[in-house]
Amino acid sequence: MKAHIGTDRGSGIVHTVISTAANISDISQTDKLPHGQEIQVHADAGYVGVEKREEIAEEDPTGRIDWQIAKRRGPIKKMAEGPEKDLILAEEKAKASVRAFVEHPFHILKNLFRHRKTSLPGTS
Repeated sequence: MKAHIGTDRGSGIVHTVISTAANISDISQTDKLPHGQEIQVHADAGYVGVEKREEIAEEDPTGRIDWQIAKRRGPIKKMAEGPEKDLILAEEKAKASVRAFVEHPFHILKNLFRHRKTSLPGTS
């Protein structure tokens, strides 16, 4: 099971919750999450290319939403060390600090459904 949530950046209040089977992609639920007043959306790398999707283009024809999508880690790791990579890493850290506010509702949901890390008998 997956939970897809829309959260207000300022207050941290969850305004939209969609649950799907685990095999449903994150990006397929994107058009159902915004409430319509967003000017900036932050999301993880599962949403790369979301602004090009047809249903998003229909909802936001003027392109007013600033999509702050995390970059995939693989291409960043392959980059040569230097100022360009340092700049990208700083940008990604800034994006992640905003997305971190959304993790608390996931913590609550996991506790409600008792999805906690457990150890097998005989291991520690």
